[in-house]
Amino acid sequence: MRNDEDVAAARQLVVETARAMLDGRLSFIEGARRISGRKWDVDLPELDPDMVRFLLIDSETDTLPFGDVRPLWQPAALAKLQPEIERSGQWARATGWAACQSLTARFSGNAQSPVSTKQD
Repeated sequence: MRNDEDVAAARQLVVETARAMLDGRLSFIEGARRISGRKWDVDLPELDPDMVRFLLIDSETDTLPFGDVRPLWQPAALAKLQPEIERSGQWARATGWAACQSLTARFSGNAQSPVSTKQD
């Protein structure tokens, strides 16, 4: 059983990640991977629609090199994958934008989140 402090800490990490995604400091693919990794820690129903968005992004992009594994890839392989990475990143942004806003608002305890509403 999760205690309230652990849930609050996990939710805060989700908020920080979502804000970084919305602000453009973190890609939506990498951010979705971080958030989906917290699925069981944030005390939401299994099929919470916001969390499902991040699980979808993670699942659909799990073969793409992000985070710690990216430096392990050969430059030529990364260059060949770049168009797919860019397309997938745009799709992930479109798919996850509203879920980032929603989780930020929900976990910050206010209906209007203090994050950007601009979705270039």
